[in-house]
Amino acid sequence: MPHRIALISDHASPLAVGGNSDIPDPQLTPEIERLTRIAEEEGAGLCCCRKPAPGMVLQAAELHDIDLARSWLVGDILDDVEAGHGAGCRSILLDVGHETEWVMTPLRKPDFLARDLPDAASHIAMQQLLSPLPLERAR
Repeated sequence: MPHRIALISDHASPLAVGGNSDIPDPQLTPEIERLTRIAEEEGAGLCCCRKPAPGMVLQAAELHDIDLARSWLVGDILDDVEAGHGAGCRSILLDVGHETEWVMTPLRKPDFLARDLPDAASHIAMQQLLSPLPLERAR
């Protein structure tokens, strides 16, 4: 059965937001970058929409009716793990060499450390088999 997957990015030019065809038109990319630059110059810094804050995760969950308590966030840096935990998800860190700071706090401690995305998917599948509650399924 299919599961919901939401790609969440806080890069200046996100590839996608949400679960469908919300990929920005290439002509919008310069505008997205310009607005991001202005926000940074104005001192926006970290906000609820930039990881490690959970704002984007919470927004995706509300938009797509996702039960975060039964969801996983998979990321390649500890800010991703913190965003997932802050939103109420379990979090997996992909140990692919992108984390450089390794500043550990309880919110930044991954529930699982995976070698790669297939390893993370296997762990999630195994947890689903062991859990009495099914993972979030597409409705």
